[in-house]
Amino acid sequence: MPRTRSELRRLTVLLAAVGFALALLAVPLAAQEADAPEAAPATETEPAAGTDGGLDTGESGEASGEAPGGDAPAGEAIPDATPVETPAPPALSLEEALERIVELEDELALLRAERDAMEEESLAILDEISRLTEAAEVSESARQVAEAESALRAAEIVALEAQVEELETRIAGLEAARGAAGSSVTSTFDIDRSIFTETLKSGFSGARPLMGTWALSSSTVAQTDPRQYFSRLSLALAQERKPVLYAFSVKAGAEGWVGAGLHFFVSGVRSERGYGEGKSLLFWLTRDPKARGSGATWLQLYRSDDDVNMERVLDAKLEKGIAEWRRVEILYDPAAEFVAVAVDGQVKAAYRTFFGLGSGVSVSLRTLGSGVSFKDFSAKTTK
Repeated sequence: MPRTRSELRRLTVLLAAVGFALALLAVPLAAQEADAPEAAPATETEPAAGTDGGLDTGESGEASGEAPGGDAPAGEAIPDATPVETPAPPALSLEEALERIVELEDELALLRAERDAMEEESLAILDEISRLTEAAEVSESARQVAEAESALRAAEIVALEAQVEELETRIAGLEAARGAAGSSVTSTFDIDRSIFTETLKSGFSGARPLMGTWALSSSTVAQTDPRQYFSRLSLALAQERKPVLYAFSVKAGAEGWVGAGLHFFVSGVRSERGYGEGKSLLFWLTRDPKARGSGATWLQLYRSDDDVNMERVLDAKLEKGIAEWRRVEILYDPAAEFVAVAVDGQVKAAYRTFFGLGSGVSVSLRTLGSGVSFKDFSAKTTK
């Protein structure tokens, strides 16, 4: 299980205390084995007082309520660790930066798994040391071996923590570079709407409510249940391996935690009440004053792997909120594995997915909280 650096320091202190106790036990045991005529009187020593270092916590990228979880942020620096000076990474293109981030995240996951396994092993060794200490018939050499193994594992954990911290620093730097490159792309890229001449869907006819309370009309739909955080309105829509331009207008309530979005290229849904939506991509607009500390609206993109697991892959702040109608356009090209999002006619996000979805059988509107309305939905593709 994951441990904080504060816990690791306590683990080191505990190992030292155990070693001290075992050293005290070794003297009377050795005396008994030598049949000494008199045992030396035990001296009482007052244990040294220790201090437990504080742990600095930071805001998680998954702080907003719409995400199921995520990796914990890096904690405070290890006091006794030697800083590692890492040279600045070379300038990367947007595609190279994204590919490198994927590689680093995989490496980070492997290191964390290895670290957690070693922490579990260290705890098991500590339990073994306690058992050996309590058993009077055990030999001194066995206790020493257990102590040495435990100390070795503790040192390995500290080394792994340093490697994980270094990787997280490198990932943060690449993500910053990716954001800068993405800003450059969105400032120059525009959606060529003229090529999308074949209409796949227009309006909300045939829409099927899955969760939530929906008021339906031909051009407008609204979700009115304030207690519903996973509402879904599904529309059957065949999406092949061609670019699709989705467009709709959306508005939410003026206050509180709200969310609105669109699952597209949906396939493989098994549970209509799951957190995810089969295999799909989710465009999401959210406002969460409690988690974010402000009433700003954020544009996000999620990858849904199944009905349970979703991962946020893009997060961008919008200048204007969703208390008023906003016109949203989402261009997804499954062949190029590329998605671009425009709000009120201006591209706000462009992303290379690296997890292209070749086809879909439906789309679904999704909301969180009440007061969310959609109108003028359409989906178009090229000839």
